[in-house]
Amino acid sequence: MNPPTYRVIDQNYLREPNEPLHRYLSAGNFVVLTDYAGMESHKGSALLNLRRSLEIVSKYPAQTVVLKNWYQICRITQRGSKHLRRLLIDSKTTDMFGQFCKQTYTLDDSVPSPALAELERKNREANQFFVDKVPYAQMVLDAIKMYNGAFPPEQLKLIRLGRYLDDEQLLSRMMNHIVMVASRMMRKNGYIVRRAAHAKNNYMFRWALAGYLLSMKWLSEGGYENLPIPKLQNDIIDMAYVAYATYFDGLLSNDNKMNEIYLLTKAFLGPS
Repeated sequence: MNPPTYRVIDQNYLREPNEPLHRYLSAGNFVVLTDYAGMESHKGSALLNLRRSLEIVSKYPAQTVVLKNWYQICRITQRGSKHLRRLLIDSKTTDMFGQFCKQTYTLDDSVPSPALAELERKNREANQFFVDKVPYAQMVLDAIKMYNGAFPPEQLKLIRLGRYLDDEQLLSRMMNHIVMVASRMMRKNGYIVRRAAHAKNNYMFRWALAGYLLSMKWLSEGGYENLPIPKLQNDIIDMAYVAYATYFDGLLSNDNKMNEIYLLTKAFLGPS
């Protein structure tokens, strides 16, 4: 009998109807919830969205793992460890997940209560979080424009086909770009990796890597100049899920782009 797998789940994959997710959980496997899934579930009509997102996993609370927030994870992953997966899990929140689901379905949004006040606070935080991410989308678009012209047509073809490893010069150029982007992101957010060997463990490095590979996909396929900012913003958030999934056994998503970038990111990272 194969051991159970732990896969990070895309927020949109949480919702009914989803027979594949039911089969996955019925087989004894685990889903991993990230802070991004939580924030996406709390935005807009928070109680309605949250109930829709919990509809399936609330039936399998013992197979639902909740991660610490990205700020904590960035600090944890600055150092090398053979036990990173275990360190990323918020044990207390995971243990209370079943109770949280019951509370969510019994909550009456017409009656003031501490639980409702907490939900409204999280709703405000989630909405503001996604507003704050808009400038990042413009930064990504500017970065893609900067890389335009850095690759000859034959290398763009390899990028489009996902065959980065077939050309040593291309691979070296891309790795230099990735390290530069990741270093800027880490410094901007106050994270310093003391040992180069630990860099690939850092969550921000993995997010930068996934984002870079996505930008290369846009660059090679063309048309990125016309991508609307909201679309860019959503894709950047998708790469956060991809980065989290690299610490676990995979990604649960119907988004072909996310699944493709996840596989490429894992290939770049190499063996754990």
